[in-house]
Amino acid sequence: MPSYTLSVLSELLYDQLDNNTGLYPQAQITGVLNDATRKLNNLTGLEENTVNVTTTAGTLVYSTPSGVFIPTKLYFQGKELQKASLREIGTRFRNWAIQSMPTFGPIARWAPIGLNQFVIHPFDSVGGNTIEVQGVAPITPMASSGDTVTLDDDLVPTLIDYCRGRTMLKIGGRAFAGASLSYQAFIREVKELIPWAGMVFPRYFVESAQENAEGRSAT
Repeated sequence: MPSYTLSVLSELLYDQLDNNTGLYPQAQITGVLNDATRKLNNLTGLEENTVNVTTTAGTLVYSTPSGVFIPTKLYFQGKELQKASLREIGTRFRNWAIQSMPTFGPIARWAPIGLNQFVIHPFDSVGGNTIEVQGVAPITPMASSGDTVTLDDDLVPTLIDYCRGRTMLKIGGRAFAGASLSYQAFIREVKELIPWAGMVFPRYFVESAQENAEGRSAT
């Protein structure tokens, strides 16, 4: 998959902003591009990673390992574990919290607890086994012009659509109208790429107070 530098992405975005570096300083552009790549990665699972977790005897709950931000699949002894919810596991296996391998067979299923933890069933009574955790990897923010982000060529226009909308929605008037179209285009395009069920988009993303303050100081 190709990589794009901050410099190249900035040029592409400035082309959509009439190259107005006065109204849109580089610091703001860098922040918006980093926000966009992070959101696009979280929504689509663009960057993936697999990290091994070693089981601990008698442990049900494990922390999501560093290097994985959103766990999506777990493997044990070469087999993908069934993903379920805590409610599903509790309903199917009433005494699941005290059921261990090998009495109840090898680890067969897992349930996420938010993004930071997950549980396994049955648990490992001995420990020392390996669980492969696959999921979305965090993206390192770009800071200097030569910093890169891995991005499929087909996703670049989607990224720029979001960034254009993000930078111009706050202005109002005609600029707002154009930015609104870019944002709606971003939603249409990214929905086709999202693997997560039930994802709902707001009409517009609401910026945090800090982001608004940064935008006002930049302009």
